[in-house]
Amino acid sequence: MINNMLNRKIFADRLKKLLKESNTSQQELANVLNVKRPTVTQYCSESKQPSIDHFILIADYFDVTMDYLAGRDKP
Repeated sequence: MINNMLNRKIFADRLKKLLKESNTSQQELANVLNVKRPTVTQYCSESKQPSIDHFILIADYFDVTMDYLAGRDKP
């Protein structure tokens, strides 16, 4: 699990930024992840962390590094 390396606030902030910049809706990302939209909403509100599989898919979808999403490098 990515709990130890993931700062929920940084992840949520960066995910929201990526969604906005790419004009991608939460529903569109939910479809990519094969989850319901409320799951993506929970990622954006810091109430839930993605599984490692979803974390990788999100990074790949937005063409960013996992370090960037996890807040382990500078934006």
